[in-house]
Amino acid sequence: MIRWLVRQRRKMLFALLVLALFCAAAEIGARLWLAHYARRRYDVDINAYQEAPLVDDRAGWRWGGKVVFRGKRPVSEQKPPGVYRIITTGDSCCWGALVPANATFSAALERILRRRYGWERVEVLNAGVVGYNSDQVTQLVKDTLSHFAPDLIIYYGTGEVSDLSTTGGGARSVAPFLEQYQWLFFHSRAFLILNHVIRSFHRPRPAARRFVQNEHINDLQRAVEASGAKLLLVEYLYVDERRKITSDLVGVEPVFRAPVVHTYETFAMVKRPVRELILDQVHPSRLGHELIGRCLADAIIQQGWIASSEK
Repeated sequence: MIRWLVRQRRKMLFALLVLALFCAAAEIGARLWLAHYARRRYDVDINAYQEAPLVDDRAGWRWGGKVVFRGKRPVSEQKPPGVYRIITTGDSCCWGALVPANATFSAALERILRRRYGWERVEVLNAGVVGYNSDQVTQLVKDTLSHFAPDLIIYYGTGEVSDLSTTGGGARSVAPFLEQYQWLFFHSRAFLILNHVIRSFHRPRPAARRFVQNEHINDLQRAVEASGAKLLLVEYLYVDERRKITSDLVGVEPVFRAPVVHTYETFAMVKRPVRELILDQVHPSRLGHELIGRCLADAIIQQGWIASSEK
């Protein structure tokens, strides 16, 4: 009996070892495949993405972590003399999901303004954080961005998503005891690929979604003004159920005080397929980022903010 138990224990340990090796090989293979896919499909180095940990804030999981300006150049809190410092912030659309760092609207805006005012005169820092909303950006301004002495903070966003199918309460977890380990699954590339494959076989009816104007932007404006900077908003574009580009501001007046750079009309005038402007429901393409950068540059030049700061 004892010998049989010992043999079974060895078999179990061997099976666990094989399972661990299989999971490790699957994870390595998934990471290599995703890196190749991202490079071939979007010309993006997926290893450049800064992963933020998941934080439980009682209302649900959200992304947390320290802000990191996208790009490899060093950034000092002490602003260089004579430099007009612009900080762009928002969610993954600002950070530039699916496009390289030099193809974001932040990079495009810097190139345009530097050609006009001089290379050493303007600095644009990309402080977008994947998954952040206006409340989190407001806290980010108070805790971090205000220390970098910005002259202008640009927030990419005027609306927040409203899921009409979940009105009245969210769904309960089928395995609440696993929630504390959820961050591990989100960092596993093999899990993400497996999850995508499973969903491809069973596609539930998509939830009815709309974007509504975000009234919390007034709080963001107060935080930005307290830091000594101006706030400029960018109209948040998305693709609706008809596969048309729209925004929460189309045909309505804003409910907040901050000035808005309207981008919808510019996108509507470009006679290109939607896919060439917005890659999925919300993330701009290279061309989309370039158009947003031009709209922002035109608005800043028209206001004369950089020219007046020289006096």
